[in-house]
Amino acid sequence: MKKEVKQFILLLSIAAVGGFLFTAWLIAYSKPLSLYQARQIVLAPEVVEKMNFEDLHPEKAEIVNYRFDHHEFVYFDYLKGKWQQKKVSLDKYAQFYRLIEKNQSIDQVAQTTVQLFNQLLPVALITGVRTEGFIHAKIFQVIQFVKEDYFRVKLQENEEESWVYFYQPNLYQTVLKFFTSERK
Repeated sequence: MKKEVKQFILLLSIAAVGGFLFTAWLIAYSKPLSLYQARQIVLAPEVVEKMNFEDLHPEKAEIVNYRFDHHEFVYFDYLKGKWQQKKVSLDKYAQFYRLIEKNQSIDQVAQTTVQLFNQLLPVALITGVRTEGFIHAKIFQVIQFVKEDYFRVKLQENEEESWVYFYQPNLYQTVLKFFTSERK
């Protein structure tokens, strides 16, 4: 009987040590939880069309119902010397989503990358929502792009400004041409 108890305790000890080592290995070598695919952050086209949610009205302090209103591409037109805004159809938004949905977020964002968005004039794709009867409208999603082909998505989780950063070669020129062309 004593021999069986000792073997059982030894077996439990080996299992505990093995579990600890396996957990330590997972923590050390697995991907951080902060990595995302763009499809996990950017609103999917099928979600946008059906978007309908309740939120606190900023001035009235009451719960109101918000719905999707529009997508808008905002960019600085260097030839005209001013900012331009173009409405983006749901179809174009869906095409854009398919272009970027598989991108993996950047794990360690360099400060120089963050500064690109603060120093340059980033172009942006904005998703707006509104209440019934257009009583109140607000921005729900912002995606910014810079010439160096980085883009970032603003998280709406809290009041702090939180961004998730991505990189895709040739994306800036592709997005600029795609959203500013007259083709539908």
